[in-house]
Amino acid sequence: MTNKSKLRLCNEALLLLSALILFSGIHLEVTSCHSISWICIHIIIGIVFFAFVLWHIRLHFPWHKLHTRLFHTSNRALKCLLVFALLTILSSFLATVVRLFHDYHSPIGALHGKFGFIFLFFVAAHAIKRHRYYYRTLFC
Repeated sequence: MTNKSKLRLCNEALLLLSALILFSGIHLEVTSCHSISWICIHIIIGIVFFAFVLWHIRLHFPWHKLHTRLFHTSNRALKCLLVFALLTILSSFLATVVRLFHDYHSPIGALHGKFGFIFLFFVAAHAIKRHRYYYRTLFC
């Protein structure tokens, strides 16, 4: 399997997972997180989503150049994407721990939702900016 075909598979999966994580996140916000099954589904989708994000990054950059390309970039949109990805991941761990011990939607869970929506906004902007590439790889 070539790098280009791996990237195509990864991009298709990320497109689907972005829609699923957005849908489950909106559902959790609307219902105030009362269903433990929806919370588990959201957590599983989120773990798979971020695994594919890491794979996507790895397909673009070798591991030894990753730090330089991500943390020392002059691209402001990429920096915002990275910051909100990290905030979303960190707040997800805290929200999960709080949810395990308390049966209510905590303020950290609400903050995680806001970070997640902002992160998905930057993900959408990232995809839209590269829509020609995605169109060529997905449909050609």
